[in-house]
Amino acid sequence: ARATAACSSATLSLMSREIPTSAEAEALRSRGVHESSDLEGAEIAIKDLPALPQPHRCEQLSESMLGITVVSLLIALFVGLTQGVAVGAPPYGAEWLPPPRGAPPPPPPPP
Repeated sequence: ARATAACSSATLSLMSREIPTSAEAEALRSRGVHESSDLEGAEIAIKDLPALPQPHRCEQLSESMLGITVVSLLIALFVGLTQGVAVGAPPYGAEWLPPPRGAPPPPPPPP
């Protein structure tokens, strides 16, 4: 719990202060500021942080393409179902709806 509190306070102090110059960063390194308890109240330059890992571009691309494909297929499915229902419906809509006023009555069903 103490280490977490020390890291949190160090993070807050980094966010509220300016980035130190390279001379100040060298002074911190020469003092051996490495443990979380030593970071309390210390200032760390961004260049002192470790490098970020390289992103997995191939994995990002494949996930993106899979998402685009799934969304496109869902859109095609829903639009196709909607159009199919609209085209396949009787001329006046469902059978339980009365025909519009002035329209001839529908032909009787074949025997």
